[in-house]
Amino acid sequence: MAAILPAAAWSLKGWPTARWNALAEALKTRFGVRSISVAKPGGRPADKAAARELSPEIVRADKTSLREAMALIQRCRLFIGPDSSLLHLASCMGVESIGLYGPTSPGKFYPYFHKENTVTTDRKLDCMPCYPRFENFPCGKEPHRLYGVCMESLSVEKVLAAAEGRLQAVGAA
Repeated sequence: MAAILPAAAWSLKGWPTARWNALAEALKTRFGVRSISVAKPGGRPADKAAARELSPEIVRADKTSLREAMALIQRCRLFIGPDSSLLHLASCMGVESIGLYGPTSPGKFYPYFHKENTVTTDRKLDCMPCYPRFENFPCGKEPHRLYGVCMESLSVEKVLAAAEGRLQAVGAA
C-alpha cells in the first residue's frame, strides 16, 4: 500500500488530481501497490476538485484524525505527497517518503530522513521557489489557478520513477 496526499494546506503545492489518478493506476498495474489517500478535504477549490475527481480505485481515508492517519501511513510501504506536515511525519516515522516540490525549496524543506527522495520539475521558472509573503508569487495572484505552474509541469513518469526506486529499496517492486 502507498499513502498519497492529493491535497496540501497551500493549494499551489498541490499536484493535479488527474496526475494522482494516473500515478495510482500505474503503481497498481506495475507493482501491485494500491493507493490510499490520507488527504482531508478542505474548502479550497483544489480540495473540492480532488474530492470530486479522485479515482474510485484510490482508497479514501479522509475522515481520519492525525493519529489515525499516522497509523495508516506507518502500515504503508511508501508515502508520496507535496511538501507538507504528513510528508515530514512519514519520513520521521521511517516510511519511505517521496516529496513533490515546486513552490518550496527541497534544499531547505526536504523530508528529513529521505533528502534524496525529492522530485522537482525539470522546468526552470524564475519564480521558484515562491512564498506567499513575498513579491515572487505570480501563481497565487491568479484567482482561477488551482495549482502552481511548477507543480503542473511535474510529470507522472518522474514521480513513478522515484516510486519504483523506493519500492525496490523496501523489496516491494
